[in-house]
Amino acid sequence: MTTQMGETSGDGGSVELRGKVKWFNAVKGYGFLALESDNSDAFLHVTTLRQAGHEDLKPGATVVCAGVRGPKGWQVMKVIDVDSSTAIAVPPKVPPIPDGIEMGEYTTALVKWYNNERGYGFVTREATDGDIFVHAAVLRRHGMESLAPGQKVLIRLAVGDKGLQVTEIRSA
Repeated sequence: MTTQMGETSGDGGSVELRGKVKWFNAVKGYGFLALESDNSDAFLHVTTLRQAGHEDLKPGATVVCAGVRGPKGWQVMKVIDVDSSTAIAVPPKVPPIPDGIEMGEYTTALVKWYNNERGYGFVTREATDGDIFVHAAVLRRHGMESLAPGQKVLIRLAVGDKGLQVTEIRSA
């Protein structure tokens, strides 16, 4: 049902909203829109985005969506339209690559710990210091349900804002 911005749509109390992507992290599985109506934030989960046929959003992209206001603020329930032409060109950050890491190649790692309820854990590489973050979204994308301490896996890495993270994973 078509509505004016902010009017109830009749499908369970959701309203049509319009906003620009503040940030979206496909690895974490969520992001936020800055709503045009009052510049408040609206939470957007990756599963909602995927239902509209998108995997990722760039900052500044305009999104028309159906949302509901909950106790923590606005939440996007359905993405109606994405206009990527308004996205801001952000030059990619190129963090330094730590010594001994071949980016893009699979490397062997051992699971240090993984928490299914929290949806993340850490792996380590043999003979190399430092933990590597692994998120549940990466496991799901590669057909894995969970990880067990001591399990051997093959991983591809990237350097994120907070350090090394797993971008691809498979059983060794």
